[in-house]
Amino acid sequence: MKHRLVFLVSSNAEVDKWDEKVLRGMPGTEAVNEVPDVVAEDGSDSVRRVILVNVNNDCVTTQQTVGLPRLLHFKVGARYMITYNLDTSDVLTNGATGRLVHIDMSGQRPCVNTPRKPVRVWMVFGEPTVGTNLRKRYDAIIARLQYLLAGHRWSPQM
Repeated sequence: MKHRLVFLVSSNAEVDKWDEKVLRGMPGTEAVNEVPDVVAEDGSDSVRRVILVNVNNDCVTTQQTVGLPRLLHFKVGARYMITYNLDTSDVLTNGATGRLVHIDMSGQRPCVNTPRKPVRVWMVFGEPTVGTNLRKRYDAIIARLQYLLAGHRWSPQM
C-alpha cells in the first residue's frame, strides 16, 4: 500500500491552497464546474439581486458560503471527501472518501461555441455500502459503461 502523508494546516484558506497545488500537480483528465448561485429565500427581486451580487465575486471564501465552493475542480485519479450530508440513507455523508474515476461531460452541440461542462462524476468509495442506492438507480448507465468499469463499484455524483 502506498503511504500518504498527513499535512496539518491552521486555516481553511491554507487547506484550499494545498488542495489546489496537489490537483495542479496530478496528471489526468480535469474538469471545472462553475456552480450557479441561487437565492432560496422568499423576498423581492431587488433583495435577491443584492444577495447574488454580494456572493458572486472572487473575494467570497467557502467559509462565507457555508463551505460551498464557487468552482468545483474535478480530476480523474484524485481522492475526494464529501463535506456535507448528501444522502444519509445511502451513506453519502460528511467524511466519506473515494477516488474520482470518470467524468461525464455535456455534449457539444454543432454550431454552438459553448464549453463542455461536467454533468456527472463517478467515484469509487472505500466502503462498499457508500452509494449503493445511486448505483442501483443508475444501473442502465452503469451497464453501458461496463467496458470502463472493469468490476468496480462506481457511484455517480451529480
